[in-house]
Amino acid sequence: MTIKERIEAALNESLPAYYSYMPAFAPGEEPESYGVYNYTYRGTAYASGRYTSMEYNIYLSIFAPTTAKAEELEAASRAALEAQGAHFTGTDNIDLEDIYPHKRIIASTYKMYEERK
Repeated sequence: MTIKERIEAALNESLPAYYSYMPAFAPGEEPESYGVYNYTYRGTAYASGRYTSMEYNIYLSIFAPTTAKAEELEAASRAALEAQGAHFTGTDNIDLEDIYPHKRIIASTYKMYEERK
């Protein structure tokens, strides 16, 4: 399973998740709650001419109608990502009421490591 598949498998347990960008929803089609995620990676161990270990930094923003719902989804997403081997590194409430007046946003970061064979 690829790293993207592992992330999506974890996130789709609790909310619809979109990779890399904020979707342009048609009027009336925006889900009540959803996540937008992205990740970066870098090799962390090098041997025999290739990276043998990769580090992934995962960035997740959860959009929900209330702060309580966003916190509930963040906790569920965190548990699911940790079950996939991710390590929680931080979270923050983002105040963008001028742009998203009907949404509350929680941003979380995680690290995940993968040994390559």
